[in-house]
Amino acid sequence: MVAPIYNWTGFYIGGQVGGAWGKDNWDLISLTGEPVSHKKSSITGGGHIGYNWQVQQFVFGLEGEFNGTNLNASSISINNPAVTYGTKIDWYGTVVGRLGLAFDRFLVYGTGGVAFTDVKTTGVNGVADSFSNSGTRTGWAAGAGIAYQAAPNWVVGVDYKHLDFGSFDRSGVTQTLVIPYTQTGIHSKIDQVTARLSYQFGGPIVAKY
Repeated sequence: MVAPIYNWTGFYIGGQVGGAWGKDNWDLISLTGEPVSHKKSSITGGGHIGYNWQVQQFVFGLEGEFNGTNLNASSISINNPAVTYGTKIDWYGTVVGRLGLAFDRFLVYGTGGVAFTDVKTTGVNGVADSFSNSGTRTGWAAGAGIAYQAAPNWVVGVDYKHLDFGSFDRSGVTQTLVIPYTQTGIHSKIDQVTARLSYQFGGPIVAKY
């Protein structure tokens, strides 16, 4: 009798698609003297690559993931309704470690590591004035997921991650009237759920009993 034993050791590469959502907070924008808050959501998708090591039932891994998205949100100033503030994220990525438990074809895992993105913040006062700035941010990511070896070398799964890019400040001058401004306590967070398809190099091992 010959039976396949599914093993998770090896390189894998694949793609993912799903939804992302989050919230942006600014503690204070000096131009109108108020906090800013808005929520955002978008489709997200991209690719991932990683490597797993299986030791008995335990699976250890390292994975990199990159996603393109359109997480764009805005809100109207409370103190000046002619002013609109916005935050936009076009892409983000993660590098995480994975720790999981394998049940033959099934793998249940948790993740944790580093996240990075570019956060763009804007302000528009009708046609009179505006500002725009952006910069790369590094934060942390944590999540969990489940994967299933649906066929030799092919893995399907569902993955969740929470990304937090910490709090930071920005300053500058507006484009037309050259008014100095400061943004303090800018804080962006992202949650995502994606469906994944991966190709695993190696596949099941054939063992004799």
